[in-house]
Amino acid sequence: MPNYATAVNDFRQARRKAAMEEIMARLAGKSAQLLSFEDARRSVAEVDAVLRPKELKEIPLNAIVGSVGRQHDFTRSFLPLRDSDEDRWVRIEHAQMYEGGTPPIEVYQLGDAYFVLDGNHRVSVARRLGADTIEAYVTTIPVTVPITPDTSPEELIVKERQARFLEKTGLTRYAPAQAFDMSHAGHYETLLEQIEEVRQKLAQTTGRSHSMQIAASHWYENIYEPVLSAIRRRNLLEEHPGRTEADLYVWLVENRYQLEEQLQWNLPTEATTMDLAEQAQHRHRKGFFTRTSEAVQRLILPESLRAGPSPGTWRKRLELRAQMWSSLRDQVMFRDILVPLRGTPDSWQALYQAVEIAHLEGGQVLGLHIHQEISAFSAPQTATASEIEAKFRQVCLSAGVPHQFALEENNQLTKTVVERARWADLIVMHISQRPSSKTFSRLAYGTRTIVLQSARPVWLVPTEYRPIRQVLLAFDGSEKSKEALYIAAYIGTDWKAKVTVLTSKDQYGTELSHQDFAHEYLKSFKIDVNFLQKEGDEPADVILQSASECNADVLLVGGYGYNPLMELMLGSTVNGILQKSKIPICVCQ
Repeated sequence: MPNYATAVNDFRQARRKAAMEEIMARLAGKSAQLLSFEDARRSVAEVDAVLRPKELKEIPLNAIVGSVGRQHDFTRSFLPLRDSDEDRWVRIEHAQMYEGGTPPIEVYQLGDAYFVLDGNHRVSVARRLGADTIEAYVTTIPVTVPITPDTSPEELIVKERQARFLEKTGLTRYAPAQAFDMSHAGHYETLLEQIEEVRQKLAQTTGRSHSMQIAASHWYENIYEPVLSAIRRRNLLEEHPGRTEADLYVWLVENRYQLEEQLQWNLPTEATTMDLAEQAQHRHRKGFFTRTSEAVQRLILPESLRAGPSPGTWRKRLELRAQMWSSLRDQVMFRDILVPLRGTPDSWQALYQAVEIAHLEGGQVLGLHIHQEISAFSAPQTATASEIEAKFRQVCLSAGVPHQFALEENNQLTKTVVERARWADLIVMHISQRPSSKTFSRLAYGTRTIVLQSARPVWLVPTEYRPIRQVLLAFDGSEKSKEALYIAAYIGTDWKAKVTVLTSKDQYGTELSHQDFAHEYLKSFKIDVNFLQKEGDEPADVILQSASECNADVLLVGGYGYNPLMELMLGSTVNGILQKSKIPICVCQ
């Protein structure tokens, strides 16, 4: 019969397509297999779920993704995989085309997906004939986590872990199950470990044990949801296509653990979230060719000749933190203060200054000792690492300041400080060596490189630390001096210090007075401010003399103004100040 011959030809074409579908799926690292209803039900259905009565309705064919017991007989698109099905398949096509159709199929519904209980061949033929829907008796089974027609066999394992996670924690009372969607089943164990840590901390705090559900609610409200909100606000998923918010959260947690081991500091999850956001912001702000050029410079030029981050990079970080963490410790400016520790008697002044700032900010001090191998080019170690750590902790404990200590052993002091500054808001350092007036000696001046490369303000203490009551801002209108102006306004407002703004004329008589700009900026702040304008051949001398006259406790100055090569050749006001200043200097990039 010609009608049967056509149906036989259709079946054999479908078999060839099925073989090709399996090959293409294997090449793509995916599965062409139908989902098993038993696996899906075990993974996502509610425990002891009550089945809803059957309902006769039209259902979309492309939403039928699995079978009850026949999942190995058809591909995911219901192409036949067995030659032995030819006779039955042909008879069903003939019936659908020439005998008035076939009875409705019978399916189970889990979420948005359907699984065939009776009628697998009817579905296969209907799809072959180009139908969009099919009539079916539908039995709906309630689910605990979402399942869609796109769910793969591998994802079912993830769904099962997700369902068990939600059952154990009861978190569906606080958030939809989709908030915990992941692409890797093992990640749920990471979340459970965090919740268990919260439960133990609650027990220590309250003196009694708490259920996993109570600990989970604390974890969700105080740890998980704030990080997810920050991820959403910065659209970080755009940088990581194919991942979920929960995937990104787990990556941040695991990255944090690795960093903590490497840095020997405890990092809150928001710190790694901020770092990820900064990297994303950097990629958006700078095009491919700019980033490539910077990478080439890093390979070719020594650190001392690189231009460093653009002015205000550190302030953009503060703005980013404010956007992402609106309630983070009242958004203080210097929350984490990095102090390199050398152990010499005079170098402890930097720690005392850092403790003073930490008190004002409610921040913490991050102590770092870099133990260098003794060589002809390194300074002798005046105290052991354990002695330095002991004194550091004793000073911070006596002052009641939160603190952490890290020890590194290398001869790359400058590079290590710059890398560590990534996790701090401010660097406070003792000036162990004054800059030289000789060009090539300046090239090796480590403090200069730290100021250029760290993208953080650097608070330099040459002799003794000072309680911060009087501030002198040297303002020349440059972009970097505007960063110093920003800090001056903050110190005057939050630390209640008196601010003096100094402008001057240079040796060529060029007007450098920008009092109008500074006055306009500062007038909205309720601070005690005074304005000075002075002339002199050497700007550094004018600034230092003015600092002495107003009894300043700290100088605020913009960073190096020329590009590094020009500055090496011509010198700079910053180096002039560092050569002679007896009071702390905060250099702002």
